Amino acid sequence: MSQPAPLNPLTLPLHGSRLIEASAGTGKTFTIALLYVRLVLGGQHGEDDTAFVRPLTPPEILVVTFTNAATQELRERIRHRLVEAAGVFRAEGTSEGAPGASRSGGHSTGMLNVAPTDGFTAPPRRLAAGEAPVVALDPLLL
Repeated sequence: MSQPAPLNPLTLPLHGSRLIEASAGTGKTFTIALLYVRLVLGGQHGEDDTAFVRPLTPPEILVVTFTNAATQELRERIRHRLVEAAGVFRAEGTSEGAPGASRSGGHSTGMLNVAPTDGFTAPPRRLAAGEAPVVALDPLLL
């Protein structure tokens, strides 16, 4: 069986959904933060067929991870990368600033959608375990 090709976050296509799965210490957080910044900046130049159709704002991007600790680490890393990218554009003195900056409030990092999977699965699990309040359900909906 052949080994899969190494993931290059600079050339990974940004359209569609992406799943990053790897062992601890392999650079998942680094890769996800870089992909996030690429989505915000747009990455469209020349014949770049890996870019999304337009730059996205932070509320339009959802990153899901498995633990609260990983969620916090990703938020911090993404926030740091966005601030870094904004600094580069300011240092270069580009008159329009970073692509998408006006739409995202200058790359506002207060609206990052990074959530642990528990945020999606906890309510149904609690309901199934009898830990949630009793809810009247129409038997026809079951």
